[in-house]
Amino acid sequence: MSFLLLLGHQSTEEELDKRYPPLGLCMFQAGLIYAAPPAVGAAGLAFNIELYWGLSYTIMGKKLQDRKITLLLCLAPIVHVIVFWGSIFHGLADLSSVQRDPSGIYCHIESKIPTLVTGGSVIGFVLLSVAIEAYTARFLWKRRSAFNELGRRESKNMFPLSLLVRVGIYTLIGAVAVIITIRLNVMPPNTGEYVASMHTLAIIPFSVALLFGSQRDILRVYFCARAKMPFDDNVPNKENGLNGPTSSHFDSEAHSRASSFQLTV
Repeated sequence: MSFLLLLGHQSTEEELDKRYPPLGLCMFQAGLIYAAPPAVGAAGLAFNIELYWGLSYTIMGKKLQDRKITLLLCLAPIVHVIVFWGSIFHGLADLSSVQRDPSGIYCHIESKIPTLVTGGSVIGFVLLSVAIEAYTARFLWKRRSAFNELGRRESKNMFPLSLLVRVGIYTLIGAVAVIITIRLNVMPPNTGEYVASMHTLAIIPFSVALLFGSQRDILRVYFCARAKMPFDDNVPNKENGLNGPTSSHFDSEAHSRASSFQLTV
C-alpha cells in the first residue's frame, strides 16, 4: 500500500521535475517503506514465540494466558511506530535528504542511518526466529513421546506437522527478502538487474499470503459450498490454552448438519 502513495508521481528521468511528489507525501511514504520490513519481521518472531508457547504449555498440561498473547501481538505495531517516527524525525532534521529514488518507485532518505536501522532490525528478527524454531524443534524432540501420546489422546491434527513446515518456509522467505534488500543497496539504480530485484522483492508478501492462506481451515471458510459453520467461542480447548473449536469440532458440526439435512429431505 505504501508504494501506491506515489501513484501518479512515478516518471522517467526527463519528467523528474514535473511530477516530483510533495515533500510531505514523500517523507510519509519513506517512513512507511523503512518501517514495514521490521514490522513484518517482528510479526514473524511473535508467531514463532506463540507457536512455542502453545506447544510447550500443551505438553506440560498448563493453560496459556491470554494476556501473554495480547502483549505479544503488540510487538509488531510497536516496532512499526518506532521505526516510522524515527525515520520521520531523521528526515525532518535534514529536509534535503528526503528524495525520490532514481527508479521513481518510492521515496527514501539520503542517509545510512534509517537503512541500517531497518536492515539491522530485520536481520535480528530473522535470526531470533531461526533460534526459536531450532529451540522448538529441540524441545519437541526431547519430549516426542509425551507429544505423540498427547496427540493420540486428544487429536491427531491438534498441531499438524504442516504448520511447523509453513513456519520454517516463512523464515526462509524472510532470509531471502534480507538478501534481496542487501543487493538493492549495493547495486546501481536504473539498471535491469535493479528493476528485476525490485519486482522479485514484491513477490515476498504474496508468497507469505499463499503459504498461510492455503491452510485447510481457511480454504474451508472461503470455498465451502455448504452453509458457513460459525466459530463457537464457548468451546475452548482448555488443554492447550487456545480458544476456539478444533478440527474435530468442525467435523462433528458438519456431520450433524449433513444428518439433519438428510432427515429433512
